Amino acid sequence: LDNAEDGAVATQGNTEITKQGGLLSYEGNDAGTQVLYNTLSTPKGRTYKLSLPDGSKVWLNAASSIRFPTAFTGWQRNVEITGEAYFEVKKDVKRPFRVTANQRAAIEVLGTSFNVNAYDNEEFLRTTLLTGSVRIQAWGQADVGKGVLLKPGQQAQLKSAHAVQSFDQSVAITVVNTPNIQNIMGWKDGYFGLDDLTLEELMRDVERWYDVEVVYEKGIPAKAFFGKVSRDLSLIDFMDGLKDWGVRFRLEGNKLIVTGVR
Repeated sequence: LDNAEDGAVATQGNTEITKQGGLLSYEGNDAGTQVLYNTLSTPKGRTYKLSLPDGSKVWLNAASSIRFPTAFTGWQRNVEITGEAYFEVKKDVKRPFRVTANQRAAIEVLGTSFNVNAYDNEEFLRTTLLTGSVRIQAWGQADVGKGVLLKPGQQAQLKSAHAVQSFDQSVAITVVNTPNIQNIMGWKDGYFGLDDLTLEELMRDVERWYDVEVVYEKGIPAKAFFGKVSRDLSLIDFMDGLKDWGVRFRLEGNKLIVTGVR
């Protein structure tokens, strides 16, 4: 997509695919003779916006992907994601929208806006509801429709696969009533939200955005932050700003070494 000119990109089945700047759009909701699937992926340091065949909008954060049909057919609209994505789902009472996140959670919705963070290296898979309502359930659970129903402003947390020891632990969903929405949505609006972030949490974002490996020379220092910083900064400028917070580092090739905090 980086090399494709704006305009028509392809035709798949009866669906026209067009590109305009950082938006990829699918027009047409008739699958024709067969259902075709596409996957849109972002590398580290990039975001992208997608308009699905039903008019729903999706923003992909860095190092993320979405798999979706080129036309929605049947009684349900199904997509699959890895990484992090923000959805604005077009309401269709007859065809609920369903997101499978990293093969860990299923999110069902009629029409709403919400954010899903399903990175492998995070402790929790997090679904944060901004408007409308969604139902979260551990992927593969037998009792469909028996998950946790979120209200706007709430967040559901499900332990990531690497953080659980058994299936029984993996299906426990916790609801957080006061998540920091500004922090959560910062990536979509072009900034790092720092409020109450630990250094380790912030450095995971740095790894994904700047495509570096973060190493702690003397263990992970305890440090919390507040405010926000533009994601347009270079890595050096960003880290120089953290020096004001007492963070010390050095850069060796693609490796960012945190040497300590004063």
